[in-house]
Amino acid sequence: MQTTFGVPSTLLLPDEQGRLQDLQAFCSTPELQQAQALLAGVRPATEAPPDSGAQLQVLLQGTRDALGVLAVRPLPGGIGTPEDRRLLDAMANQAALTLERALYEQRSAGALLEAETERLRNTLLSGISHDFRTPLTTIIGAASSLLEQDQVLDAPRRRLLLDGLLGEARRVHGSMSDLLDLTRMEEGHLRPLCEWCPVDDLVQEVREALGARLAEHRFEVQAAADAIVWCDPRLIVQAAVNLVDNALRHTPAGGRIELQVRVQPLAWALSVGDDGPGLPPGQEQALFKKFARSRTETSGGGTGLGLAICAAVARLHQGRIEARNAGGACFTLSLPQPPTPGAIGSEAD
Repeated sequence: MQTTFGVPSTLLLPDEQGRLQDLQAFCSTPELQQAQALLAGVRPATEAPPDSGAQLQVLLQGTRDALGVLAVRPLPGGIGTPEDRRLLDAMANQAALTLERALYEQRSAGALLEAETERLRNTLLSGISHDFRTPLTTIIGAASSLLEQDQVLDAPRRRLLLDGLLGEARRVHGSMSDLLDLTRMEEGHLRPLCEWCPVDDLVQEVREALGARLAEHRFEVQAAADAIVWCDPRLIVQAAVNLVDNALRHTPAGGRIELQVRVQPLAWALSVGDDGPGLPPGQEQALFKKFARSRTETSGGGTGLGLAICAAVARLHQGRIEARNAGGACFTLSLPQPPTPGAIGSEAD
């Protein structure tokens, strides 16, 4: 409008209540009221301005509904010629087409977001029901047996039921803890508290967390004895435990599982590899989604949240995680870090 007619203009668009918004204070109060009447159909869309000094207002008509009003400062000498009016209407039509396309794209994006939200909700409910059904059934069965048959149960049988009940209760507790941790990470309620950590200490915590399960496999560690890394130790141990636990469930007893830590000047990487069946081709990234499971698990059942937590831990540390086949499956957590304290001291010297 400025280039063609030499006058300023603005688009008056309605809010959710249908009230036109004049964000640039382009119109006076009476002019804004006139534009509102035009949008509502009270004023004819083809009404001519009463005189050459009046503001021009053109309705932006979409395929079905009015989308807004084009307000234009008075043209010098009025509209002038029929060609001027046709050109003005053509500009208004073009603006209406552009607005309508933008609205359709916005509605389409909103529909996709709603569908994705519903899909995630259904996945969450399905995953929770799947993970809780079996342990809760075991807990109910064991508790019922203890209550109804306590007098006839011998000590070994009673101990077996109690061990099963405790184990399944811990499994439910672990699932809920994983879900809550992942939710806190994704919603930004958890921030990493990074510090310099000896790799040996991190590995020792992994060993203690997995306990006797490691004895069924050849667990090998490849890391420099004096290596230190910059991280939140609690989160990194949680991620490492999840990666090793994932390898344990996919590797037959007696198989090899290797945890390797490589430290570079401004980055470090933690890898967990095994000699199991490997990853499904083309599904490497899908494994990091919530409740993603592989069909190659040999014992037990995971929650489907362990690898998703690893990916969230990587994001919190401004790093990344990758999965690939290398004989078996191999997962690598790559994280940045500042110069080590020794390196800083050398520069100061």
